[in-house]
Amino acid sequence: ALPISNNTFTRPNACLATFPYQLPANYETKDIKIEMPAGILYDTLCFKYFESKGSWRCFSFLHHVQDIYTPLHSSYNLTIRCATLPLNLQSKALIALLDDKGNASSMGGTYKDGYVSTTSNHFGDFAVMVDTLAPVIDPINIYQSKNMAGNTIIKVKISDNLSGIKSYRGTINGKWILMVEDAKTQTLTYTFDEHTPAGKNTFELTVIDNKDNKSVYKADFFR
Repeated sequence: ALPISNNTFTRPNACLATFPYQLPANYETKDIKIEMPAGILYDTLCFKYFESKGSWRCFSFLHHVQDIYTPLHSSYNLTIRCATLPLNLQSKALIALLDDKGNASSMGGTYKDGYVSTTSNHFGDFAVMVDTLAPVIDPINIYQSKNMAGNTIIKVKISDNLSGIKSYRGTINGKWILMVEDAKTQTLTYTFDEHTPAGKNTFELTVIDNKDNKSVYKADFFR
């Protein structure tokens, strides 16, 4: 993955605030707002935070909130400013959690009035990013005009670059079919049934991610 920040930095040791574990706690600047309910912390916290410049993939500063190793009992509200986000990308915005290698994982989020808000049960390094790429559909054992008389299943792999898969729908000849998901391998499997008669059939799969980017795969096959 491309690095999210080109900065080299040392995490500060100074406490910006002390948060007793039994009380709610808030921290706010013009660029970030953190709202923690009472009981989220396991112990009184010496709270540390700083921000640095993100890479070209980020639409906000890179916000270093405590560290990923501090355990939390529940979720807190996280809001990050992204004043430069273009209008056409606002519905695609989310807050991403970045690891030390710059790999991003989506924490979800909703844009409103120059800010993106979500909930998180982690501390760590966060930035606003956008997901404009459609999910990837990789057919494993089917292709256009394939003779599948010797097969009993259709199997495809699905994946998404950031926000994650929201929904999928498979059909044979326009009729809904049951596709079983294996989350570990990111595969969908359909076992032939009464919807797959002898002769020509049309398989279609639609996959939508959590930012409403859509992919469609369609193939005729024969039995």
